[in-house]
Amino acid sequence: MLRGKPIAMMEASPSPVGTARAHMQLREILLYVQAQMVVVPEVLVAHATEKFDDEGSFTDEVGRGGFNWSVQRSGPV
Repeated sequence: MLRGKPIAMMEASPSPVGTARAHMQLREILLYVQAQMVVVPEVLVAHATEKFDDEGSFTDEVGRGGFNWSVQRSGPV
């Protein structure tokens, strides 16, 4: 179902490095099923409790810019 489909990943964790290991494991799975990975930039949000507001909106401008760029780079879906 995911073969050839563009995938951009973004993970968030309250810890400083909590998503790094999960990110690598998820990437391995997605590569195995031949998904088209958008590999740059990798958007890993550390200290997530400080970067989302009460409504759940992502407020970190640097992270938001990286994610938006990653989505635009993936091309048409």
